[in-house]
Amino acid sequence: MTQLSHQDRQAIEAEIRAGNEFQAIKLYREAVPGAGLAEAKQIVEEWERQLRAQPAGECDAPPKKGGSMETQLIQEQRQRLEAEILAGNKIQAIKLYRKAVPGTGLAEAKQIIEAWEQRLRVQAPDRFAALPKKSGCLGVLAGAAVLAGAAVAATVLVLGE
Repeated sequence: MTQLSHQDRQAIEAEIRAGNEFQAIKLYREAVPGAGLAEAKQIVEEWERQLRAQPAGECDAPPKKGGSMETQLIQEQRQRLEAEILAGNKIQAIKLYRKAVPGTGLAEAKQIIEAWEQRLRVQAPDRFAALPKKSGCLGVLAGAAVLAGAAVAATVLVLGE
């Protein structure tokens, strides 16, 4: 495989992150003379999967002062996603991820967020918010049983008189 220049790689990555797969393929084919359409498509799709699975803090470099708005937006999205994961808001994190990466399916986004969560639990378990105590369905069922019992007893009293 031909080595891409740093500039070409950044341009292709930017198109992938923006959801412009066709433009990314076109840029790849321009940067790698002789690259076929199928080869370029396969490489761009693999690259896209790698970028989607990349958790916060693993981007090529943090945004430089005065960096592009796109780079800062990506960093801000990563920080927000990480904050949602750490707060235990997995569903919200999945929604945000799907919004940030158009075209991502629900199952894929869930898998990525769960993998991200696992890495964070290993790297920084103390950063997670304490999980709230679950009341569960048992309390609701017990309350319903008491009400049903009271209704039966009232019916027996009324009919028994």
